[in-house]
Amino acid sequence: MLRISKPWIEHKGDEFYLMADILDEYRDKTFRIWYSVNEEYGQFLSDDRLDGFLLNSLIYAMRTGQDIELGAPVSPKLLHNIQNTIQPLFKTVMPDGRIITINVPPHTEPLEEYKGVAVGCGCSLGVDSMASLLSHLKDGIAIGYKVSHLALFNSCQFGYVDLEQTEKSFRQGIEKIRPFSEYTKLPILAIDTNLNELYIGADVRLTMRFILSTLSCPMAVQKLLGKYIYASSYSVIDFELSPLDYSHFESAFVPLLSTESLEVILSNPTMTRVDKTKYISKSPLTPKFLDVCCADQKANGFWKDRRWLDSKDKINCGWCEKCLRTLFTLELLGKLDEYHSLFQIDNYLKNRESFILNVVLNREKDIFCKEIFDLMNEVGFVLPVAVKRAVRRQRIRSFISIKEKFKGINFSLVRHRVVSFLKVRTRKKSK
Repeated sequence: MLRISKPWIEHKGDEFYLMADILDEYRDKTFRIWYSVNEEYGQFLSDDRLDGFLLNSLIYAMRTGQDIELGAPVSPKLLHNIQNTIQPLFKTVMPDGRIITINVPPHTEPLEEYKGVAVGCGCSLGVDSMASLLSHLKDGIAIGYKVSHLALFNSCQFGYVDLEQTEKSFRQGIEKIRPFSEYTKLPILAIDTNLNELYIGADVRLTMRFILSTLSCPMAVQKLLGKYIYASSYSVIDFELSPLDYSHFESAFVPLLSTESLEVILSNPTMTRVDKTKYISKSPLTPKFLDVCCADQKANGFWKDRRWLDSKDKINCGWCEKCLRTLFTLELLGKLDEYHSLFQIDNYLKNRESFILNVVLNREKDIFCKEIFDLMNEVGFVLPVAVKRAVRRQRIRSFISIKEKFKGINFSLVRHRVVSFLKVRTRKKSK
């Protein structure tokens, strides 16, 4: 059983904390999980329900086969969707998990439906985030759906293993988006949290829980937010019930993570990453603020790989996978020269040909490589000579590898038997 206590609020220094204790009987350990905001937003913390705590714990509970006992109510809409749609959906890609029972305390009074009118949108300033922001800041957006707050959460984006370093990266992240906040005159809604503590040592991939952990954060401030815009990761064209990365089928469940008070909106679900890059490259904001680099996450994640972070002296390192992917796409679009102030272009140029080779060789296996390869053909991109040679060498190696696998097989004998079989089959059919 996973037992989640009634939440409470504490005021420490200039931060307000929404807290709950989670007793994990599987590991015989109690976690004190919290979400914190600065004093400006303390009045908006929702301490009468456990929506966010339930959302973050769900994958872990299913994975360990533990029912959940709640010490406070949850929003009926969210509970209904989790029990009737989300759990059965997740079970299809989690065969070793279990559909669990969620025990809610009886209560006579219905939960208050908050009247929050703010519209939050994730503001990492990466490609997905920038596309969401621009599409919800443009003229003509429906009343009540224009972004009013730039959201930044310490849920997973800045790391999830080295929590001390992750905290530092989160604080730096707030300062990195401050110029964008000042330029757009939109306030920053920063939510710190230690929710990753529940998953340290647990057999749960980050890509399985990333969405639920992220969306547990706006649940903490439902008195403020009436809508939260979540940036899609993949196009619905590439929909896949993937057991490794739940973002591949996010369109099937993200809107179901809404409550009576908070509407969760999946942004730009039909756009590919190349489509989004094309879209944002038309805005004058993008060359000023684009931040796609994953160096922090690589350094603070499972592998603790600091190669990219240690060589970084601009906002974007220029050679992590996200930087390479974005810069090459911008190059194909004829926009690369606009981004010298944000990216270490020298790092990109050193790794450009190896990245192009990776795109060519993996275009059938990787969605992003396929998108970029299609764009290469669309703009008539000519492969560098070194890449052409490397592709030929790879094909020769593949041919030799296949040949070695069939070494010793008498293909003349195989051909003779196949022909004989077909002749016999033809005679039988003619009779």
